[in-house]
Amino acid sequence: MPFPENATGYDPVWKTIHWLTVAVILALFVLGGTMSRNTPHLVMWHESLGLCLLLLTLARLVWRFGHAAPPLPGGLRPWEAFAAVAVHRLFYVCLLLQPLIGWSLYSLSPVPRPFFGLFPIPRLPLGGLAGAGTREMLAGAHGTVAALLALLFFLHAGAAVKHHFVLRDDVLLRMAPAGLAPLLTRLRGRGR
Repeated sequence: MPFPENATGYDPVWKTIHWLTVAVILALFVLGGTMSRNTPHLVMWHESLGLCLLLLTLARLVWRFGHAAPPLPGGLRPWEAFAAVAVHRLFYVCLLLQPLIGWSLYSLSPVPRPFFGLFPIPRLPLGGLAGAGTREMLAGAHGTVAALLALLFFLHAGAAVKHHFVLRDDVLLRMAPAGLAPLLTRLRGRGR
């Protein structure tokens, strides 16, 4: 579905999924950086939020297929347009891959933990992959994708801040929650 010409931003479903994803990613980074085998409650929260991230990403993809994003802002140089598209596509790959790697690690763990303490998380059928080498490889991949996600997160947020405060366009406002848009506009000051 094409983005309506008169629309000023993403629809409320896009915005909700986007900001929930941001909150979950930030929580996952904090938990991932503080948890250990000695903090099983933090591990359980990390694993549960990881599955939430996977569900949010699948919901985002389903919504994306029926509701196109607004076009890129005019005036971008070709490399900027390429970078914007590349960062978004890499985000999608990482947002699918990271929770699947984490779920695989969970599935190979001898210690089952329930989803937010409520019910068992199903294990992926990994069968003969249960060796220590597989866990080490998956743990390394999980760390690498986390680092890539952090880089993409800062590139994406930095670009939004640059658009809002330096280029003074409405790119950030297109995704901002409706109640936050007036404050962001005041913080930026007058238009170009």
